[in-house]
Amino acid sequence: MIQTITILYGPPGTGKTYSTTQYAVSIIENKDLHDIQAEAYQSVKGRYDEYKASGQIDFVTFHQSMSYEDFIEGIKPVMQDDDNDLLPSELQYEIKDGIFKEIARTALDAIEYEASSQKEILIPKDKLDNNIHKLSLGNSLLSDDDTIYQYCMDNDCIAIGYGDDLDFSGVTSKKDIRTIFKAAEIEFKDRSDFAVSAMERFILWMKKDDLVFISEGTTKLRAIGVITGDYYFDASSNIRYTQFKKVKWLYKNLTIPVKDFYQKKFSQQTIYQLSSNLIDKVYFTGSSPKTNKQNYVLIIDEINRGNIAQIFGELITLLEPNKRKGEDETIETILPYSKKAFSIPNNLFVLGTMNTADRSIEALDTALRRRFSFIEIAPNEALINDIAPYDGDIDLSILLTAINARIEILLDRDHKIGHSYFLTIENDDDLINVFSDKVIPLLGEYFFGDLSKIALILGDTFIETSNTAQTYPLKTFSGIEDLYLDEYNDKKIYKISSSSNWDFKDVYAD
Repeated sequence: MIQTITILYGPPGTGKTYSTTQYAVSIIENKDLHDIQAEAYQSVKGRYDEYKASGQIDFVTFHQSMSYEDFIEGIKPVMQDDDNDLLPSELQYEIKDGIFKEIARTALDAIEYEASSQKEILIPKDKLDNNIHKLSLGNSLLSDDDTIYQYCMDNDCIAIGYGDDLDFSGVTSKKDIRTIFKAAEIEFKDRSDFAVSAMERFILWMKKDDLVFISEGTTKLRAIGVITGDYYFDASSNIRYTQFKKVKWLYKNLTIPVKDFYQKKFSQQTIYQLSSNLIDKVYFTGSSPKTNKQNYVLIIDEINRGNIAQIFGELITLLEPNKRKGEDETIETILPYSKKAFSIPNNLFVLGTMNTADRSIEALDTALRRRFSFIEIAPNEALINDIAPYDGDIDLSILLTAINARIEILLDRDHKIGHSYFLTIENDDDLINVFSDKVIPLLGEYFFGDLSKIALILGDTFIETSNTAQTYPLKTFSGIEDLYLDEYNDKKIYKISSSSNWDFKDVYAD
């Protein structure tokens, strides 16, 4: 059984990232890992890509600059584009969800949706053939705006925040709307100003019997209604909006993922008409199967390259299996930016990879380490002869086995060389290139450029003595003793020998 927080660790080139594909598919499909590993990898990879496209699997690589704001949530600038209501000259800031919070919310939606999936979301076909409008009732990230949504649910209406306290009753064109703004001394230089366009869409585009979809953020459908009345102005409402239309609510308080019926996320734009060709209308007829997308997986490559405590922040505690939503000891925390309660669902799995030979990062501290389950992905030298399309007379499997045995003597098991470096070798030229471009530079990094240590691993056909000291001995000067000159001039200098001299069989010969 794969734990909810698992790190695959091992030396470079052992296939840790490669293995996450099999682990992730095993989690999503609730299948035994050995059964998945027994399948053809391309078949597993194809399903992995499908799950990734559907949002059940996501992937991120940690680095030294990764922050809490990137991973959980943070304040980000918003510029004008086709998907929001800003003017070209405006710059605003809003709270943006990071990759972890997004997939956690999606996983939580799946649990909530599964719990309510017994109730079919059915819409009469004649209504589905009419225009469908997306509308935001306030800002779903602001708890104060929940009153706007609730007011509309309780009073069978929809409302919009544009239009100030002006009454637009009787308007028949966009020009009429602009005239009322102008009479109130609200002048717009930009003819595409969204306040005018929003009121035009709300008053003139939304017709009786049209459908209106109420969004929650950009990823969830919150309510569905049918427009039943014309525009009306109500300055006496107990919310800050004064522009209204009557609706009949078909469904309230939904948590339907937008991706289940629409080919893209909802836009941030307050009001617009959904594209009919992007809507899966079969979803609302009861004939579309409701699949149970129970498990979700976030893969964090190079997890130890980031500052884990800083990136996860207060969520480190919530990651523990018994603290997840749906468990007996569920814990919620209030996130610092959105001020919203947040918990991690028990159907979200975290898969990390960790390169044990990476000296540029620090090891996980004890408090963090105990929250993760560790699985070693060690070099598998036996795979090489089975997979590599090599046609030469060098035993690649024994070659790597001999190299790793000596590395473990001189360093440790964490600095062995992975088998993946050898899997694509077809001939002796490829073998030379792998050693020249990958193996020897990696050994040089391990031993800080000490070529004598590399000679102890590969033998003297790979490393030779340089005659630089004999050809260009050190100069003398009156301030240094001859003893030091003799010591330095006698120092052994080594260099990588020509690849034509390399004897690979000698590496593993007795």
